[in-house]
Amino acid sequence: LGRLKLACMLLPPLLLAACVTVVVVRDGLHDAAVMALGAVLVMAGVLLQRRGLALFAIAVVALVIAVGYAEISGILQRRLSSFTDWRHVAGLCLFLLFIAVTVRVLMDSMVASLREARQKESALAGSYARLEAQTAALRESETRFAKAVETMAEGLVLLDMDGNVRLCNHAAERILGRPAAEIMRQGL
Repeated sequence: LGRLKLACMLLPPLLLAACVTVVVVRDGLHDAAVMALGAVLVMAGVLLQRRGLALFAIAVVALVIAVGYAEISGILQRRLSSFTDWRHVAGLCLFLLFIAVTVRVLMDSMVASLREARQKESALAGSYARLEAQTAALRESETRFAKAVETMAEGLVLLDMDGNVRLCNHAAERILGRPAAEIMRQGL
């Protein structure tokens, strides 16, 4: 689990570094760079805890502001740098923060749902275990009842609500002089 946690912590910054390369070398704060920054924030929202995501989002916004300043002041000139202004930079920052918050809220909701499902699964397993115990007790009771009925000296014939014979013991066969199958089929 330690390696997985480490990978979850390292992957977003590594992807951000790749995005910075695209921003600085190719597009500035336009086109593929914006999409890549959004995708990195989505991944960070999934992999990082709240504090880690907050720090990561602050780093992304700081990066956007720094690159925006460099484009606006003319320090960084790329093919679309002339379209960059502070409204664009501010809108992009808000957009990226919205992505980070939305993904975190969705992840928190999913985690809560998973916890609830695990609790229900545990409760269901407990109910299933009780049901299995009750079923075993019922089978044991039925076995004792059947043994008691078969070993009785008195004849016993059980009828259902419609008058059909449902049970007939050996003593009843002897007293009536007919086999149980015939008594159950033809009735009394």
